[in-house]
Amino acid sequence: NGMTTLFGTVMVSIGMSAAFFLIFTAIPPLNALSGFPISSIVFFFILFPLFTNENAYFAGFSQGGMIAQQMALDYPEKVIKMVVGSSASRLCDKAKANIEKWIKLADEDTPVLLNRSFFELVYSKAFLDVVGSETVAFLEQQGTKEDMEKFKKVASACLTFDAYERLNNIKCDTLVIAGGEDNVLTADASCEMAKKIGCEIFVYENGSHASYDEAPDYKEKMNSGGCINVYDGNNPEK
Repeated sequence: NGMTTLFGTVMVSIGMSAAFFLIFTAIPPLNALSGFPISSIVFFFILFPLFTNENAYFAGFSQGGMIAQQMALDYPEKVIKMVVGSSASRLCDKAKANIEKWIKLADEDTPVLLNRSFFELVYSKAFLDVVGSETVAFLEQQGTKEDMEKFKKVASACLTFDAYERLNNIKCDTLVIAGGEDNVLTADASCEMAKKIGCEIFVYENGSHASYDEAPDYKEKMNSGGCINVYDGNNPEK
């Protein structure tokens, strides 16, 4: 199904009332973590009843949104609420071209060019200006050959992912969030996903692919309609 080699980062927080799974894709060569293949995520989910009898809330961003969709389809009795941000249920031609370009740069072992392209497509210029040119230039230098190999596996999994025709089987409460200026997967991909699921969608009109990092009210949007109550580490009472 295109997910067997998918890697991502999974943060699991099990609370008194529910378990909240936050899934997002790590910045390719910048994260030394090898991540979790989708089979490991399924493994965690199979072990879920050992830790709690309660259901799960899922939030997935970018490639993590693909994992979230797959979990909602494979475990409908467990996933009761879901947020999918800056993601897609299948790749359009533009998205395929972007990812194929990144795979080519990784295959050529050119982390500077890969990171530069990644930053330019994922983040807004305004955000990168705040980060600062010196910091961006430093980050562009990061990445080993091993990182390139990991990234190729991550990106290749996206190319074959296609859950679109099954989306109407997703019955859990779902919110789709998109960046209107998403230059990676496109806002249209989020719109068609929401329409197929029949769920609410919120679009940051000028938002980038990384609206989940850039928009200061992103957590509040996730909470809209009571979809998911995001744990705030700075305010444990929330």
